[in-house]
Amino acid sequence: MRLADGTLVQLDVFALEPRFTARADLLAELGVIADHHPMGEVLACNAPAESVIPGVWLAGNVTDLGAQVIGAAVDGARAAIGINSELLQEDVQGAVDRRRRRP
Repeated sequence: MRLADGTLVQLDVFALEPRFTARADLLAELGVIADHHPMGEVLACNAPAESVIPGVWLAGNVTDLGAQVIGAAVDGARAAIGINSELLQEDVQGAVDRRRRRP
């Protein structure tokens, strides 16, 4: 390995700790800010998959740097369930409000 000062060091093994950064520039524009984590940066997320910005949902390794494909798929399913639940609640509330306005 060549060090910054040019010194060459012979090694049998070299271990490097990777750092991960969520590719979330679009989400930053919406106000979702990355949190520092020992392995890199992640996006703040409430369970299940709802971001700190209402109406913005997150899934996969933007919230869990160690997420594998199956975990990311589970997060996606949780986000879908949360989105569906939120939309259903809005529909029910709208129906209740309309019913209450009737004479």
